[in-house]
Parts: sequence; C-alpha cells; structure tokens
Amino acid sequence: MAKNKSLVKDERLAEIIRKICTWLYFATLVMILIDLFYRQFVLKQNISQFEDLAIIITANTLLFVASLFYYGVLTPLKIKLKVKNLVLLYIAFLGVGTVFNAFKYGVKDMKLFLDKFIISAAICAILVFVWGIIGYFGQRKIEKDIAQE
Repeated sequence: MAKNKSLVKDERLAEIIRKICTWLYFATLVMILIDLFYRQFVLKQNISQFEDLAIIITANTLLFVASLFYYGVLTPLKIKLKVKNLVLLYIAFLGVGTVFNAFKYGVKDMKLFLDKFIISAAICAILVFVWGIIGYFGQRKIEKDIAQE
C-alpha cells in the first residue's frame, strides 16, 4: 500500500482547502468570462486584443468537460454512455453556439449566419464525439478499478 505523501494530514483541513481552491478557481473563471464578454460586447474590442484569454478559457473548459467524462462525473456507472445522451449534449451545445453567433454576428446577413452555424455544428460534433470517446475509456477504467478491488 502506498504511503500518503500529502502535506495535509488532517482530512477536515484537506477538505476545507479543496473547497477554497474550488471556489477560487470557479470565481476566477467567472471573472475572466465577464471580462471577455465586456470587452467583446460593451467595448466592441477586436478579438485580437483579448484572444489569449479566450484561448485559455476555451481550452480550460474543453479539458474540464473531458475530465468530467473521463472520471465518470458525467457518465456514472448507473447510466451507461448512450448515443441519445450524446445527441442531446450536441443539440444543447449547438443551441448555445447558435445563440452566441446570433448575438455576435446578427441574423440580418443570413449567409454569414448560416456559414457560422455550419462551423458551429462541425465543431460541436467533433467535441461531443471526442468527449464520448473519453467518457467510454473513462468508464472502462472505472469498471476495471472496481473489478480489481
């Protein structure tokens, strides 16, 4: 059995530290998102002026959701990873992307709107597919870990 090499020996203290870190992490992400939306929609800044923050927040979100799938948070063993659930996730992401594009680009120029919709549909499909694969392998890992206990 491996020794616990954690600096925090008291379980209550470790839980408090975890809660503090979680809330601060969440607050930081929310503040960055608010800053991004403020720059984009209120100040009407060019994306090149805040593209680095947008890339960081996007990568963080994608990795966060992938981690939720992998560690079984979004695919608990009682609910098998189903195509139906992935399709619903796809529709939800596509809906959010469509609303975002409508606010950002407007709907007056229908060709531009449809072009953005097609791009969003492709990106959402790729994300949901990759997350589904990650969820599948994560679920296999959880089942394997349970079988070894």
